[in-house]
Amino acid sequence: MEVISSRSLSQALKSLDTAMSRIEQAAKGKTRWISVGTTPWMAASVLPPAIKAFRQHRPDLRIRLFDGNLGTVARRVAAGKLDLGLGVFGRMPGVRGVPFFRFSLMVVRPDKNADFNRVSTKWSSLNGETLISLTSNYLISS
Repeated sequence: MEVISSRSLSQALKSLDTAMSRIEQAAKGKTRWISVGTTPWMAASVLPPAIKAFRQHRPDLRIRLFDGNLGTVARRVAAGKLDLGLGVFGRMPGVRGVPFFRFSLMVVRPDKNADFNRVSTKWSSLNGETLISLTSNYLISS
């Protein structure tokens, strides 16, 4: 006959209690989950503060986060393994795309030139400047 320590028994009962609580919450519909997929950069830098703010409004909704390349995220959404994906995707049959972010092209410069402190900049004022962009063979949806 094996003797179980009171500590082991206490931990086992705590685990059982936690599991029963989760089952009860799921049965009552109090805890709901949504799965979100995006790139590692978005998952690490953009989503944490967004999720924190979102949870203040919807504490009952939990978010499962998947990070991977956009091709994998797109395939998981199409297969129903993710509820939604955040990224730049091409058209996919059976998947609805909804614009989520708006952004503007930005000029980033040292704060030495008052001309660049304006709200907007004309293309002509960038003549001779170095442009940093993605290469033409960069696959944004793979």
